[in-house]
Amino acid sequence: MELKCVSFNVNGLNIPSKRSQVLHFFRKQNIDILFLQETHFKKSQTPIIKNSFYRTWFNACTPQKKEKGVSIILSKNVNFKKIDVLNDPDGQYILLKGLVNDKLFTFANIYAPNNNQIRFLQNVFKSLENFTEGILICGADFNLTPDCVLDSSSNRTQVPVKKVRQFGNILRDSNLVDIWRILHPNTRDYSYFSPSHKSHSRIDFF
Repeated sequence: MELKCVSFNVNGLNIPSKRSQVLHFFRKQNIDILFLQETHFKKSQTPIIKNSFYRTWFNACTPQKKEKGVSIILSKNVNFKKIDVLNDPDGQYILLKGLVNDKLFTFANIYAPNNNQIRFLQNVFKSLENFTEGILICGADFNLTPDCVLDSSSNRTQVPVKKVRQFGNILRDSNLVDIWRILHPNTRDYSYFSPSHKSHSRIDFF
């Protein structure tokens, strides 16, 4: 069984035309499962989305403002049977458990804050440890780089080195591996540009 997944920070998905463009873009690539961060859906105003290809949506939304928000979206090609779902009431993570072709999976989508990431991730991964069954696939915008040299064009990070080490320990303790780095051990490539720091960094992961 092969699942083609994408993790992407969309920086808002409330505008119908933008939402249509994003979904069309991923459909052309035949992506099975989308892990989207910063959807900016408000809980009381989550749009009713009808898409012939991406039919199954699981959202974690903020209660008050159109900010944060994460979604796990499955295409019609995924034979999925939901077992359980855990939504963060603040819209920063969603944990989804179910069967894909009768094989047990746990999907996690995480959008970490711009500060106090370590405390946030410790709490999320504690919940994830209790929730996970079967094969775990985690897509995330961690707002952290695990390697100050390889994962930042400036060879440094705005986060203290101690926190970077703690981040690595959290991943190891959770038996999670940075799969892109495993496949590209010495490659420099980035997923985010900071205008204020004028630097590129890799903060988005599977």
